[in-house]
Amino acid sequence: MCIRDRAGAQAGILNSVAADKAVRDQAQMEAQRVAMAGSALSLNRAVYDALVAISLDGASAATKHYVGRTLLGYQMCIRDRIKTLMHDMPNVDQLPNRPAMPDVMTLDNGRKVKTLKQWNERRTEMMRTCLLYTSRCV
Repeated sequence: MCIRDRAGAQAGILNSVAADKAVRDQAQMEAQRVAMAGSALSLNRAVYDALVAISLDGASAATKHYVGRTLLGYQMCIRDRIKTLMHDMPNVDQLPNRPAMPDVMTLDNGRKVKTLKQWNERRTEMMRTCLLYTSRCV
């Protein structure tokens, strides 16, 4: 995480002080890439699971603290992401009455799923909906 933070800070400094506009523009793009990579990493379940699996038996207090804070950061990021999704979704009482089950092969925008890419998009839509309505208390 320190390297990522340093990269973002250095790009931010270049964006603020470089005399050349092309350098400032590139630095701004790099800062955005660093931020996106940080977001992707903080939502990566495999990384979280690997951190949880670390045995801290015999580890120093500093290591235990660092791992604990890192795990807390992951949990907070996931919680914030869920809150963002919840804000975008209607409450249960605002949903339309649909007596039949929805077609899993139709995207929320009404398009039919015909490709693997569309299926991955549909899968994400369904998981987001399930997560929202099963985790309303988050």
